[in-house]
Amino acid sequence: MRSCPCGSTVEPARCCDPYLAGYIEAGSPSILARARYTAYSRHDVDFLLRTCEPHRRALVDRATTLEWARRSHWLGLELYTQSIHDELAAGWVEFIAWYQHDGKSFRHHEIAEFTRSCGRWFYCGGHYPDATALLGSEQDRGRGRD
Repeated sequence: MRSCPCGSTVEPARCCDPYLAGYIEAGSPSILARARYTAYSRHDVDFLLRTCEPHRRALVDRATTLEWARRSHWLGLELYTQSIHDELAAGWVEFIAWYQHDGKSFRHHEIAEFTRSCGRWFYCGGHYPDATALLGSEQDRGRGRD
C-alpha cells in the first residue's frame, strides 16, 4: 500500500483522493491544505483553482501554475498549527512543503489563510512567517537531499 502524498499513512483512496475528485468537501482548513498539497504533487490545477477563493481565481495563471507543478518534485508536507474562527468563517494553517525544483531542494514555509463560504473552505492566500520561509533545504535540516 502506498501512502497519500500529503504525508498521512492512509492510502490515497481513503485520504485526499475523494476531495480531489469532488466527492466530498474538506471539513477544515488543514484537510484542504493536505488536499491542495496532493493536488500540486499530481499537477491537478483544476482542483487548485476550484478550491481557491472565487475572487482570487482570476489572479491565478493556470498555465504557469501547471508548468511550475510539473517541474517540481514534491517531497513532503508538515502541518504545524491550525486555527479556526467560526464567527469570522476563517481559518489559518501553518505548514512547510518540501520540494525540488530544477534539481534544487526547497522548503516553502507559509501561514495559509482560508475562508468558509456556503459550507466550503477556500484558500485565500498566505504569508511567510519569516525571511527564511523559501530557502533551499541546505539552509535548514537538510531534508529532501538525496
